[in-house]
Amino acid sequence: MSQEKLQSKAKALLESNEADLIIGYQKGYVANSTRPIFITQPEDIGRLVLNPFCHNNLAVYLTKHEIKKWGRPAIVAKTEDIRSIIVLVQEFQIKAEDMTILGFNCPELGNPDAAVSLYEAARIEDYERILANETKGTELAGETFDELDGLLAMSPEERFNFWQEEFSRCIKCYACRAACPLCYCERCITEVNQPLWIEPSAHPRGNWAWNFARAWHLAGRCVLCGACERACPVDIPLMLLNAALAREVAEKFDYLPGYHSKIAPPLATFSPDDEAAFIH
Repeated sequence: MSQEKLQSKAKALLESNEADLIIGYQKGYVANSTRPIFITQPEDIGRLVLNPFCHNNLAVYLTKHEIKKWGRPAIVAKTEDIRSIIVLVQEFQIKAEDMTILGFNCPELGNPDAAVSLYEAARIEDYERILANETKGTELAGETFDELDGLLAMSPEERFNFWQEEFSRCIKCYACRAACPLCYCERCITEVNQPLWIEPSAHPRGNWAWNFARAWHLAGRCVLCGACERACPVDIPLMLLNAALAREVAEKFDYLPGYHSKIAPPLATFSPDDEAAFIH
């Protein structure tokens, strides 16, 4: 039912010229999978699907020049993806008024029997109110944070050995960067060689530098959508790094990203009341 309703909404947007492009999901190449689809013609709407296997954070495409040239997009987005979109508006990468969101909620992604429901809202300001009422704070709980508590209970030497083992598998493919909607720099720090900030080869020194630089650049911005970890071909638990920084920002600044497009993030602004214990 939700899929037919989504198709109806998307088709109406194209036919009324309210959107020039639908960014959504289509059937994947294997069972129980989906892949992105970009639809510009109403007759292709039947290819659009909505199910518990719509994992990808499609907001990653919104900053691409190839997508922007099509005009006004309407994007199929789950709860975390909507928050990514709000951060992109907040950081002046896209304009809220040019965006239509076909939002959906699925509490158990990956479970074929899970329910999928569509939000009725379409504009970003409406979703800000919905998310604030329904989801704020819930992302700082769950399995990832339980694992983080276990990691932080280790000694510094044990934690070092843990990450040494994890990062030893990194092949520097940058799939994590490609999957993240908030890694939108046209030239990444990894591609700068004068000076050379991060060594490009997949050895311990470069792997540590890359993975921690990626996490630090997302501090106060990451909405914990998990796209980076899902994309990692060697299963490095990248969400542990993201979660650790998200918790620090929440505790130090009382801030959760992706809820207010008009409020500057804490690490991009200054307040005289900010804690400055690190100076002492």
